[in-house]
Amino acid sequence: MTDSEITWLNDNAALKRAACHWLQCDHIAIDTEFIRTDTFWPIAGLIQLGHQNRVWLLDPLAITEWEPLRAVLACPRVVKVMHSMGEDLTLFAHLLGQLPASVFDTQIAAGYAGLGFSLGYSSLVGTLLDIEVDKQECRSNWLERPLSSTQLTYAANDVLYLDTLYPLLRRLLEEKGMSAWHAEDCRQKVAEASAPPCPDEAWRSVPKCIGPDKFGIDGYMVTL
Repeated sequence: MTDSEITWLNDNAALKRAACHWLQCDHIAIDTEFIRTDTFWPIAGLIQLGHQNRVWLLDPLAITEWEPLRAVLACPRVVKVMHSMGEDLTLFAHLLGQLPASVFDTQIAAGYAGLGFSLGYSSLVGTLLDIEVDKQECRSNWLERPLSSTQLTYAANDVLYLDTLYPLLRRLLEEKGMSAWHAEDCRQKVAEASAPPCPDEAWRSVPKCIGPDKFGIDGYMVTL
């Protein structure tokens, strides 16, 4: 991890103070860690935010007043930078009842920039920043407390790199004349996430079976 300032947010007052700062930023990198192995909805374990070498790690197991974060997500002046934001949107819709305005998805941007569609986060970081991302904590238990030092480093790096990728990808999109196409795709993703789920299609969103001790139909969990 690069030399950065990390702030742990585990009470309502700390979140409110941090949100006041985020509302003054032109953009904020956002990522989430969650557990979704045997539940229909993701269970939030950590929400990371980053801007200019500063990282905030928000503990959703301790926060009870979410309005400050809702205000940041809803603010159109603050661009929310995420990678492959589908799961993040699902979490925000369920946890906060609020989807972000003014989003910039780095995976979608990479496709329009000619770097490859559906490019994974670690591959994108390696391509543009020449940094190898350690993904060993990707499947760890984000609901445990305290989180380990390796978990915290992994989580912080995700938004640090996102913040660095944002201006690079934005410039590439501008050079290729693809900014408007990218923006429209991002808006469409958020619009799709805001649509009420159809009960008859809900099975498609059930997480796939992870271990041999889980039983389902075509690899899908059947216990909600």
